[in-house]
Amino acid sequence: MFCINCGEQLPDNAKFCMKCGTKLSNIGDNTASDMSISSFDKSSTIFVPAKCTNCGGTLQVNPEEKTAVCKYCNSNFLVDQAVKNYNIHVNGNISIGSATINIRGENVQNLVARAVEFERESHFNNAIEYYNKVLDIDINNVEAKEGLARVNQKLKNYMYIRVEIPCISSSNEIIEVYKTYILHTKGNDKKKYEISKIINIKQPHKNLMTFEIEGDYFSNVSIAAGDETSAIVEFILNAQKGIYPNIG
Repeated sequence: MFCINCGEQLPDNAKFCMKCGTKLSNIGDNTASDMSISSFDKSSTIFVPAKCTNCGGTLQVNPEEKTAVCKYCNSNFLVDQAVKNYNIHVNGNISIGSATINIRGENVQNLVARAVEFERESHFNNAIEYYNKVLDIDINNVEAKEGLARVNQKLKNYMYIRVEIPCISSSNEIIEVYKTYILHTKGNDKKKYEISKIINIKQPHKNLMTFEIEGDYFSNVSIAAGDETSAIVEFILNAQKGIYPNIG
């Protein structure tokens, strides 16, 4: 026999359910408890798992029927609703309106909100992590896709290092290091060096770095970057391998 409340299988002479404590002494209708899959034509029917929408008991139903009777509580229920109830309980995900919720504990909208907050605070690596969590649950989530595109663009334009070298005779010299390029400003003269094209980078001494630009006829470059020279050289070498410092 089975509990009329939770569907737990019990000894035939049980008075109470050992799982949920429901009193069973009033069970007298053997019609429902004796009902089994054998009452259907097994030769022509494929049964699917379902959960009674009244007592939660697990059972098998004929998906071609619109309604069925629970063998635990004798309740009539809609087959389609019971099958969906089973899938939600077992598989974990359900869509409600425009929100997809993981029944195992992760709410998509909460994850999006966390990602947006990290993005607003310029914690871009964390934002990417949370946008990807959303896409792991819902690959078509528009907010997460657009958020990732924004963050990747911001990372491309994010300034990792800025060095200003005082000059007595002219405007200060400024070196700005971004994800994919270095911008060197000296007075009104601005030069942009793509990191992917930098080759033979060296640091002859503490405050100076030299390199060549691949494909450029005038390829030899020397930049005095002061105390940040070593950090810039390290950044370039790592960036060429796709490795970047954490942000935020």
